[in-house]
Amino acid sequence: MNCAPTGPATRSAVCTGGQSAKRGDLHVRQTTQAQPPEAVLALDVRRESYQQLGRDDLAELADLGGDQAFEHAVVVAASVARALSARTSRVALVTDGPGGDVRHSGDAGGLSEVLVGLADVSVRSGARDVPEVLHGVRGRDVHGMTAVVTGHCTLDQAAELVSATNGSSRGLLVTVVPPDPAVRGVLDRAGWRVVVVPVPGSTTAGHAR
Repeated sequence: MNCAPTGPATRSAVCTGGQSAKRGDLHVRQTTQAQPPEAVLALDVRRESYQQLGRDDLAELADLGGDQAFEHAVVVAASVARALSARTSRVALVTDGPGGDVRHSGDAGGLSEVLVGLADVSVRSGARDVPEVLHGVRGRDVHGMTAVVTGHCTLDQAAELVSATNGSSRGLLVTVVPPDPAVRGVLDRAGWRVVVVPVPGSTTAGHAR
């Protein structure tokens, strides 16, 4: 006896056993279609995060406003977005908007939307810190990886990041300068991975861990 599927795609009705077939009883088996986790890419747009990053004197003088360092971070964020899009069902770019709101790009899962969103961001003074932005994102039911791209991360920011992404399964911090050992300790205990991608002219070689 063949029984056609009933209900939504995640539910199927099957007839099992000889006695069940004779009686015409349906045994409903619930199946779940596993979806790859979603990912949030948060870009720090605070100008102070990209100033005085320990580069040589000429590099620092040529980039007093941190614009070059921020543009470097945007390029890095695009690379991170491409990597995440290849492994997840959806990547959402979040930044602090000029009006104090959280800007979202790529909610439909398209990498092109994220890249367009990155092309439209700008560094500015007075922007909110990434942990504060992420506190509002947690309500969007995103349970996959959280990747943060910034110039540098302090101990307080690391603790706030862990708190803001408590429901996230994994975390990735991509920073221009290597964080202090205490910062690494906080992130290590929370299961975060740290990747350092220095701006050209930096006096400290970058590395991933």
